[in-house]
Amino acid sequence: MTIAPAGLRAAIADADPKVAALIGPIEGNARRKRVGWSLRPGEPAVTLRVPLDKPNDAIVRIVLANRHRIARMLLEGQRRVPEGKPVKQLVDGTGFAFLGENVRLRIVDQATVPLRLVSGTGRCRFLELARPALRHGAKPFIDWYSREGTRWAQQEAPTLWGLLGSNLPMPQVVVTDIGKTRWGVYTGGRKHLVRISWRVLQLPPTYARLVLLHELVHATRPAGTAHGPQFWRRFEAARPGARRDQRTLQKELGPQIWEGEIIP
Repeated sequence: MTIAPAGLRAAIADADPKVAALIGPIEGNARRKRVGWSLRPGEPAVTLRVPLDKPNDAIVRIVLANRHRIARMLLEGQRRVPEGKPVKQLVDGTGFAFLGENVRLRIVDQATVPLRLVSGTGRCRFLELARPALRHGAKPFIDWYSREGTRWAQQEAPTLWGLLGSNLPMPQVVVTDIGKTRWGVYTGGRKHLVRISWRVLQLPPTYARLVLLHELVHATRPAGTAHGPQFWRRFEAARPGARRDQRTLQKELGPQIWEGEIIP
């Protein structure tokens, strides 16, 4: 549960009204150790995240000391990011989606790998980012999503392939960076390869499977055009409602997916 510490917004406004105007939602958490902030898609102000055991005056001092950084983050966000596109700031507490789970970022000084998923208290899990990896921006995240996604997709693919009843061998399946315009792509011929975008791993599992199944249908090489009647008949037979779910993916879920935009 997240709650805003009583009186914190008023304390910031009393100290500097201009800085207070840069602060949107304030979220407090008993497990949090440090003050942090992030920019949510489409928001004109940052979300301030604070530990509940830190006095308001100490939080105010931290916010005021970083007021230029916060203002610059908002300005750069307006300049660089298309309207409505999600952005991330690599600070403690920033949220990332992973197959329907919301995990929070935790930056650590010592780590054996650039980025890994670790368990926290209860059911909470964190993405631990090694501090030296900060300079690489989104790359450690794309690499991590690709690696974990490939493992997931290779586990899911045999069951989905079985639904299609194809006599062809199952294609090789990998998750990787294929740009920002496609969810997946099938390459035929000798390669017989399905590539899924790392972005897909941010979707709920049922829609991640939809993308994987979509490309596996292509790998069965249905007659006609790429998305012709035979393709959709085969797709709908394996997953009733596939066409409807595809529209939901494109119009509702797709615009919410982070594509690697980082705000300094």
